[in-house]
Amino acid sequence: MEERKQADKRRSAAQHVAWTRQHMDAAQRRIAQAELTIKHDLNPFGRGRRHAEQEFVIAHARRDLADWSDQHTDAVKKATALGPE
Repeated sequence: MEERKQADKRRSAAQHVAWTRQHMDAAQRRIAQAELTIKHDLNPFGRGRRHAEQEFVIAHARRDLADWSDQHTDAVKKATALGPE
């Protein structure tokens, strides 16, 4: 019974690592997409507002990335402490 609980904890920890990694990847994709939008914006009219919006997206995605990175680090430490699945 105890072995089963440990296996469940290890599985849960591994899932949490994967989940945080997915959120980190999503934040990185949002940053890349916003940077590409700024880079390839050829329309001179309304460029200032669009660039400001994309900078806002980038700032928030970077904040999210930092938060998820911290959570991912903690999740990896916990999963490592529990041992292999």
